[in-house]
Amino acid sequence: MAEGVLGIAGGGSASLNQEVIDKLKAAERKATVAPIETKIETWTTESEKMLEIKAMNLELIASFKSLSLDNTTNVFEQKSASTTGTAVNYDVDDVSALVEGTTEVSITQLAQKDVYQTSTFSDKEVQVDGGNDSGDKITITIGGTDYDFSTEGKTYEDLATDINNNVNLNASVERVGDSSYRLVIKSADSGTDNTLTITQTGVNIGINSEIKSSIISSTTSQIVGGDDVGDKITLNGVDFTTKDKSYEMLADEINIHADFNASIVNSKLTITRADGADVEATQTGVDLGFTSAIVQAQNLNATIDGVSYDVSSNSITTQGSLKITANSLGDSSITITNDTSGISTSTNAMVEKYNEFITLVDAELNATDSSLQDKSTLRLIKSSIKDILFNSYGSGSDLNLFNFGFGLDTSGYLSINETIFNTAVTNDLENLKSLFVGTPENKGFATLLNTYTDSLDGFEGLLSNYDDNMTSRKTALDEDLEKEIEALDEKYELMAEQFAAYGTLIASMEAQFSSLKMTIAQSQVSS
Repeated sequence: MAEGVLGIAGGGSASLNQEVIDKLKAAERKATVAPIETKIETWTTESEKMLEIKAMNLELIASFKSLSLDNTTNVFEQKSASTTGTAVNYDVDDVSALVEGTTEVSITQLAQKDVYQTSTFSDKEVQVDGGNDSGDKITITIGGTDYDFSTEGKTYEDLATDINNNVNLNASVERVGDSSYRLVIKSADSGTDNTLTITQTGVNIGINSEIKSSIISSTTSQIVGGDDVGDKITLNGVDFTTKDKSYEMLADEINIHADFNASIVNSKLTITRADGADVEATQTGVDLGFTSAIVQAQNLNATIDGVSYDVSSNSITTQGSLKITANSLGDSSITITNDTSGISTSTNAMVEKYNEFITLVDAELNATDSSLQDKSTLRLIKSSIKDILFNSYGSGSDLNLFNFGFGLDTSGYLSINETIFNTAVTNDLENLKSLFVGTPENKGFATLLNTYTDSLDGFEGLLSNYDDNMTSRKTALDEDLEKEIEALDEKYELMAEQFAAYGTLIASMEAQFSSLKMTIAQSQVSS
C-alpha cells in the first residue's frame, strides 16, 4: 500500500499551515498588487517633477512681469527724482504718470492746527475747578458747529476723554512741570477751516488766560485800521485807543495798567492778565486778529511752478501722482528724469529664467526614464513659447528680439549682446518698449509671454489640465489598489479556512489509518 497520499501517514495536516498560505499570497501579490504600487510610486515621482516645472513657470512669469503691460509700472516707465533744498520732500503713487523736468517749490507758510492750553493744575485726577453744576461746560466751535462738553463731576482726564470722542478734536493732559499739568486741546486737522473757538460756562479752566494777535510785519508801524478817534481795543472793560499808535506803543500803554501785561513775542502782540484770569477782548474799528490759541490754525501757502496754493494740508499732489510735503519755509526743486537702470537687470533675469525653464523641460523630454506620462504637453508649451519669441512686434510688425542683440543657439537657449542692447536702451528706447511691452492693441512679446505662461496654470490651462489628469489617474490607481488588496485578502482568508478544514479531515483520516495499522499489526502477531 502506498504511503503519503494527500499526506496520509506523512504528516500532511502539518504541511497545510499559515506559512504556506503566506508564501502563496506573496507570490500572487507580486502579480496583482505590486504593479499598481509601482505605478503609484511613479505617479508620486511624476507629481514632484510637475511641481518643480510649475514652480519654474512661476519664476518665469515673475521675470516677464516687470517688462510687460501686466505690471503697474514696467521698467521702461520708471522715473527717478532728486531734490534740492530741505523745504519739501516727495512721494509718488504712479511713477509712469510723472512728467520729466524740474518742479520749483516755494513754501512761505506751513499749515498748522489750532492749539489751546489751560492754566496749570497740580493734580490731573481732581475734579475740574468750578465745574460742579449741571450747566457747567466748555463749548468748542469748529467749522460753525458747537460741541458742548459738560464739566460736572469730571476730572481733567475725564474731560480730555470726552473731547477725544469727537473726531474733529484731540485732547490730552500733559505734564509741564514737576508737579503741574495742562489740558491741551487741538483741532484734529490743520488749516483755517479747523479754527477753534472755546467758551466756558460756569467754569474757568484758564483757556483764555493769554491772547495773541495775528503776525505783525512791523512793530513800529501804525496799527492797521486804527486811524479814527473811536478805534480801540477793550480788555476786561478797560479801553485802549489805537489811533495813531504803533504796536509797540499800544503794548507800552497796556503795560501801564497794573491789571495787564503786554509784549511782542514772535511778531505777535501777546496780552495776559496780571492775576492769571481770562482776558476778554473786544475791538472797535480795528482787527488785530486776537486769539487765545498758543498755536494758531493757518493754511499752507506755497507756490509750485508759479501756481499759488492756499490749502489746509502741508501735502499737495501735482501731476496726478507727485505728492509734495512741506517741511519748512524756503525753496526747493524736484527734478524728474527717466530711469533706465532697471531695464538691463530685468532683461538678463528674463533670459536666465527662460534658459532654466528650457533646461528643465528638455531634461524631461529627452530622458528615457522620465516619469512624465504626457510629454506632449511639455512639447506644446515649449513650442508655443518659441513661437512668441520668434514673432514680430510693434505697430508695423517690424520689431523682433534679434534686432536688439538677442540670439538663440541650436539648443534653444537665449543669449543677449549687452553692447547692442544697451545702445538700444540709450538710442531707441521707444521701439524697445514696443517690442517688450507694446500696447493693449499691439502687445509686446514680454506681455504675451507673461499672459501665456500665467494662463498655463489657470482654468483649462495646459498645466492645470495635466494636474486634473494626474488627480484622476491617482484616484483610479488608489481604487484599483484597494480592490486588489481586498480581493487578495478575501481569497487567502477563504484559503486559510479551507486549509483548516482540510487539516481537520486529514488529521481524522490519519488517526483512522493509524488505528487500522495497529489492527493489522496485532493480527499479524496473533497469527
